[in-house]
Amino acid sequence: MNQSIDFKNKEVLVLGGGISGLSTAWLLNHLGAKPTIIEKEEDYGGIGRTHYLDGQKYEFGPHILHAEHDHTIRFYEKYGAREIEYYTRMAFGDSFEKLIDFPYSVDSIFQLPLELGREVIKELFEERNGEIDQTNLETYLRSIVGNTLYENFNDGYSRKFWGKEPKDIPANGAASWISLRTDDKRLFQSWQAYPNGDFNKFMEWVRGETPIIKQEVLGVKRAKSKIDAVITNGPELSADIYISTIPLKSIFPEIRRDLSYAGNVLVAMKLEEGPVFPHGVGGIYNPGEKFAFKRVCEYPSMTEENYPELKNGTLIGFEYNTFPWKESLPQEFYIQDSLRASKELLGVEPQSYRLHSHPHIYPIRDKKEMKMYSNITKEVSKYDNFFLNGRYGNFRYTNMNDCFEMSFDLIRDLSGLTTDELIRETGL
Repeated sequence: MNQSIDFKNKEVLVLGGGISGLSTAWLLNHLGAKPTIIEKEEDYGGIGRTHYLDGQKYEFGPHILHAEHDHTIRFYEKYGAREIEYYTRMAFGDSFEKLIDFPYSVDSIFQLPLELGREVIKELFEERNGEIDQTNLETYLRSIVGNTLYENFNDGYSRKFWGKEPKDIPANGAASWISLRTDDKRLFQSWQAYPNGDFNKFMEWVRGETPIIKQEVLGVKRAKSKIDAVITNGPELSADIYISTIPLKSIFPEIRRDLSYAGNVLVAMKLEEGPVFPHGVGGIYNPGEKFAFKRVCEYPSMTEENYPELKNGTLIGFEYNTFPWKESLPQEFYIQDSLRASKELLGVEPQSYRLHSHPHIYPIRDKKEMKMYSNITKEVSKYDNFFLNGRYGNFRYTNMNDCFEMSFDLIRDLSGLTTDELIRETGL
């Protein structure tokens, strides 16, 4: 877009009421625009909502507010946030008897059996050539962590995460924080916090007074260079500007299929007593083959101010990935695997449990999907009042802070303001 937008008094329709849509509306409100959100679900906030099981809080995955940019931190602090430190471990084999630092630290080497530790040191300090092989996920990880760590940990975990041979996954399938640490062992090496109260109250604050229309988007009405209206399962909706954070096939139904994502299943379990993890550890990654879950989290390490003194027991969540190229497993499979893992790995039997599922979490960013995404963005670029944002709009996996950063960057670029000017205009 060549011409900057003066958002003051502009009617803006934001498609999707997750954190990306909500934060876009928050920024627009502070620039004097008139945003309206359209959201098909009864609750807004997307997967960034807090659930309760027998009075215990948890989210769909371990949601943490974490950020590096000062204006993002100030955005969270405007609402109110309690700073935390989130640590994880990697299981060695099929039990939790031996846990090592993850992301890997120098101490991870000393936590391994002696011979394995020697092999890691030899690979990382004697044989490593410093070159990163981006051919595929396997070659990338081997060049980052060496063969021993890869074969004992990353290989098994990658197979669970992607449901394919790691050599068949592009290198960008690796998490950006995989490295060998020397000091800061937190999962995210930045400011991190949990919102005051819960994520539901945080999402209410981000929304503010922005109207939300409960309808499903079925497509758009197009003119030569503009979008004239959004077609819904109710009346058509029109605005000056449209910003979409929803799956792209919802906007362009003529697309043969939607872009591909790996999904996620969570089995939340309430335990009578806790904590059950080592002090301070919020998540344990599982590369072993005996149990199908990829990771288990103990939520009170994040959600409860009085942790580790827990008066109401604890709550854990087992996570599994699902894939568009594999047949769906029955819910009972995930429940039984989680029940068995809770008993055998943690020695406790849950009081209650609940299953959640979402099919579109992790974008499959291979050449085929990226070409399809490129074609969609070319179509979108024809219209000078329609823009993409968020996980679906940008087709990339995003954490909570990434969603706000993408919204901030989009509004900055569309408005023609500098970063400092946008910070000043929004009070950040």
